[in-house]
Order: sequence, then structure tokens, then C-alpha cells
Amino acid sequence: MTTLVHDGRVLTPAAADPTGPGVDFRTELLTSVNFRRVHAGARPLTPDGRLDAAAQRHAADLAAHDLLQQDGTDGSTPWHRIRAAGFAFRFAAELIAPADSVPRAVQLWMNSPRHRDAVLDPRFDHLGTGFAPGRSGAPCRYVLTLGQSDGRPHTAVTQ
Repeated sequence: MTTLVHDGRVLTPAAADPTGPGVDFRTELLTSVNFRRVHAGARPLTPDGRLDAAAQRHAADLAAHDLLQQDGTDGSTPWHRIRAAGFAFRFAAELIAPADSVPRAVQLWMNSPRHRDAVLDPRFDHLGTGFAPGRSGAPCRYVLTLGQSDGRPHTAVTQ
């Protein structure tokens, strides 16, 4: 296993099952994504609760309806969900994975050139994560929301 050190912190890819007791999938996703970013020469991302809210909203919607799509069942787009959560951005991306573990979700993203490019994009400085268990044996839904703040004060937008 490779170990990277960034700003005095040791970064290692996580390998635990996020559905297990006491496991924090947000920390596991953050660590896994940042491990890959630092290894590729990009700076680590900072978690953002507003992006978490946008990602979690979409993960729950996708799992409840057994879907894999960018638009929500209410017609919302990733950009709408991110803005509605109060995150004003210059750049943003949303990644979805049908998987039963964080390592599998990250593997799916990293094996897709388009998704890998988004994970490693140096413009992004914040991330949010969402997770929802699948229904009736369907895979869980993981959502990764990436953003670069536009520097303006953030306020939630009513829908």
C-alpha cells in the first residue's frame, strides 16, 4: 500500500464497508478521494456541509426511486441542488455511483476517464458526499459533489 503525507498528515485509501457499524462514509470518501488527488499532484479537498446536503438529497432521491441519473425526480439539476444548499460556485460537478462500498464507488469513478478527470480537477477545492442504501437488493447510491467557491457569502436559497 502507498502512503502519502500532505501538510504533515498521512493519507491512505480507506477500505471499510460504509454500511457497517461505526463507519463514517463521509470521512472514508474524503480520505480516499484526497489520497488520489494528492498522488496526482492536486491539493486535497475540504468537506463542505452545503455540498454534503446537496449530495445527500440526491442520493436519497436516487435510492428511493432506484435510479441513476443527474436530474432529480423533482426536476432539479446538480447546479440547482448545489445553489439551493447555499453554495455559490464557479465550477461544480456531481458524480454518482451504484456500489455497495466506498472503495467500489471510488473505483467506478476512477475507472471512468470523465469521472476521474472530475475527481482530480485542480479547480475544485470543496466536496460533499451523499449515501443512501439501495431498496430491495439494489446497489447503494453514492453521490460526490465537487465545487469551487466563487468567493461570495453563502446563503441557502428557497425552493
